[in-house]
Amino acid sequence: MSTLTGSNGSDSISGTTSADTILSGNGSDYVSAGDGNDYVDAGNGDDIVEGGSGDDTLLGANGKDRVFGGLGNDNLSGGNGTDAVYGGSGDDVIGSIDGSSALYTGDNGGDTLYGDGYDSYADYLLGAGHESARPGNDRIYGGNGDDLIYGDNGNHAALGGDDIIAGANGKDTIYGEGGNDKIAGGAGGDTLSGGCGADVFVYNAVSDSTAAGMDVITDFRQGPDHLDLRPVLGDTGFEWGGRQPTAHGAWFQQSGGNTYVYVDVDGNPATAEMVIKLNGLHELTKSDFAGYDNHAPTAMADTHAIGEDNSPNPITGNVLSNDSDVDAGNVLAVANPGTYAGQYGTLTLHADGSYSYALDNGNGQVQALRQGQQVQDTFNYEVSDGQAGAASSLSIRITGANDGATITASASEDKAVTEAGGAGNADPGDASASGKLTVTDVDTGEALFAAVPPESLAGHYGTFSFNSNTGAWSYTL
Repeated sequence: MSTLTGSNGSDSISGTTSADTILSGNGSDYVSAGDGNDYVDAGNGDDIVEGGSGDDTLLGANGKDRVFGGLGNDNLSGGNGTDAVYGGSGDDVIGSIDGSSALYTGDNGGDTLYGDGYDSYADYLLGAGHESARPGNDRIYGGNGDDLIYGDNGNHAALGGDDIIAGANGKDTIYGEGGNDKIAGGAGGDTLSGGCGADVFVYNAVSDSTAAGMDVITDFRQGPDHLDLRPVLGDTGFEWGGRQPTAHGAWFQQSGGNTYVYVDVDGNPATAEMVIKLNGLHELTKSDFAGYDNHAPTAMADTHAIGEDNSPNPITGNVLSNDSDVDAGNVLAVANPGTYAGQYGTLTLHADGSYSYALDNGNGQVQALRQGQQVQDTFNYEVSDGQAGAASSLSIRITGANDGATITASASEDKAVTEAGGAGNADPGDASASGKLTVTDVDTGEALFAAVPPESLAGHYGTFSFNSNTGAWSYTL
């Protein structure tokens, strides 16, 4: 890594193949950063800066600069003065610093462009080149001032990307061109054109389009295009009046071959706070407004299984994997993520639908399950697309396993027999012994002895008898 410093004259500086820091100083300089991730501050003067390869940071500073990002994901700024900034290939971030009149070209890649001019300035922002076909999904922010913004490809509407374009303050002219664009003109009377694709015209505040500063949407198409009033009227819906003025809602009227959308937010529709002009005659319905033609997702019930004392434990899955939504672009999520205690175990459920269920093998009810016996833990959840929801459930099927029985005898049992008589022995002996066995088993209904016939068994010296119902036994010599 090297640091290259220019003079106050007109310098020509070439960087190395490594990551350079180049400070060209004052004067009208030519800087070629070369390879590597370089940092260039061109200083004062009318400079030409070329980034070359690498992820570069290029600052034009003061003067009428021409800045070329080249290859890589670059961070570019023209600075003060009338600048031309070209992002080149890669995902570039392009912004000015108080530029009085600037041209910004994103070129290929998903670029972010910031105009940031003052009210008296005018920026020209082109997401991917005004004259050549260079598609990319760009984010373009015009900043204050009267801006001219092309989302992609200039007038080449067929090759555009999906752009996010925000005009901010000023009377902006915005062309979304090809792709499915989100366009917000911001405050001031803006002229908006979505171009090809399914475009959404977003209104974040009442001041974005008023009777005194009215937006004009030149190419609104019912079906693919939508107006998004949710930042103004709320996410859950609004009153739709059709052609009738409606409190806390929206309605439309037609005049002079055009359509006007009126919005009331203070409950007095006689003085609508917002007015938006759509070129042409449109019989608007509530479905022309983003979010309000939304369909609830389809949520399917989920099942999983686990065995007592078996692996794996916990088990995992995703409850959203079998759910769907007919509205393109909606992202599904679990509305009530969290950790929930069930009757037999614990469920941990995440917003992205992933879950884990841990069976509590120390639970007496779990251990009481017989071999093959099944019970179920059920948990309810809601699937949301951000606007509507659908209820569903996750059921965990638990299968029992056989647990070994324990047999015990009482300590006071008579366990010995004695032969009677004998030479010179008058002892009558003790020809019998008896007792009782007890069986225990944690598996429900399995604490018993199996009846194995016959109940009496003749041995070599005596007979053994066992009652499987009571556990009583006896032995006779």
